[in-house]
Amino acid sequence: MHRVVIFTNSNSGLSAILVRSALAALASRDDMELAAICLPKVQPFANALFNCLMNRTILNIAFSLDPLLKRRHSFPLPIDLNRLSRRLRFKILIPSENNINHPHFIALIRNEVRPTIALSLYYPKKFGSDLLLVFKHAVNYHNGLLPAYRGLKTTAWSIYHGEQETGFAFHHMTKGLDEGPILTQEALPIHSDQSSFDIELEKAIMAAKHIPHVLRMIAEGNPGKPQFGKGRYFSMADYRAITGIQDPAIISSSELTRRLRAFEHLQIKISGGWREVTKIAPLSDQLGKMGRFCFQTSDKVMIKPMRFRHLPFFIMRLVFTLFLKRISRIIAR
Repeated sequence: MHRVVIFTNSNSGLSAILVRSALAALASRDDMELAAICLPKVQPFANALFNCLMNRTILNIAFSLDPLLKRRHSFPLPIDLNRLSRRLRFKILIPSENNINHPHFIALIRNEVRPTIALSLYYPKKFGSDLLLVFKHAVNYHNGLLPAYRGLKTTAWSIYHGEQETGFAFHHMTKGLDEGPILTQEALPIHSDQSSFDIELEKAIMAAKHIPHVLRMIAEGNPGKPQFGKGRYFSMADYRAITGIQDPAIISSSELTRRLRAFEHLQIKISGGWREVTKIAPLSDQLGKMGRFCFQTSDKVMIKPMRFRHLPFFIMRLVFTLFLKRISRIIAR
C-alpha cells in the first residue's frame, strides 16, 4: 500500500482543481491511500473563500470592461482541507517557518507519516535532496513545457516570447529544479483573445484529467522520459525585473504593451509612487499632460494608465483602501 502526501497551496484556486482530481483518483485505487496534505502555512478556510470571492468579483469587472477578452473558465473555489481531513482521516502538515527541508520536518514526515509518494501540486517551495530521499517516488506538476520553460510564471513567459503554444508536465523531482524525467506532457494553443490567467486555468483543468494516469504510471514504477533540448529557467528575480518598472521613460510603448499582455500587470513608478497597472492607452501629448498618472515612453508616446489592479483608479482605491481592509480585519479576528 502506497502512502501519498500531497504538497499544495490551498489558497490557490488553481491548486484546488488538481487536488480535487487527486483525491478522487486516490479514492478509486486500492493500492494507494492519502496519508497527509502539506500546506506552506496555516490557512483558515474563511480567509481563502473570501479572497476567492473577491478575486472572482474583480475578474468579472475586468472582463466586463474588456469585451474583446473571452473568458472560457470561471475562478475555482478553494477546498476546506481541515474539514476534509477530519472526514477522510489524513494529516494536515504545516512545516515550521515554511521550510519543508528543515531536518525536524523531514524527521517528522519520515517517522510519523511514513510516506512512499510525494505529489507536488503548486507547492511554492523546492524539495531538497534529503526530503526527496524520504519518498520512493516524488512527482511534480509543472505549468510549462519542458525543458524550454522551467521555473516560475511560465505561461506568462511563453506569451511574452510570442510562442504559439504553452503547456504543462508531470515529472519526477530531482535535485535540479524542473529537470526530472517527464511522465506526461501536453501542449495547448495560446489564443490572442485569452488572458494569461485563463490559460493557466485551462492548463489546470486539462492537467487534472491526467492525474489518474499519472498515479498509474507511478504505481508501475515508470521512470519517465529524460528531457531533451535546450533548457531555460525563469526565476522570481527575472519576473520582478520585467514587471517592475522604475523609469517607464526608458521603455518603448510597444514593449510595455507586450509585457502587459503577457504578465497582466506591471508595477510602474509614476507620480512618486509604485502603481499596479493592468491596462494602458496611448494619448496625444496635449491630453497626456492632463492626466495624473500619465507618462511618456522612450519612443515619445504619451501613455495613460486605464486600469489599476484591473479596475479604474477611483474604484480600485475605494475597494482596496476601504472595503477590503476592513473586511480582512474582521475575518482575522
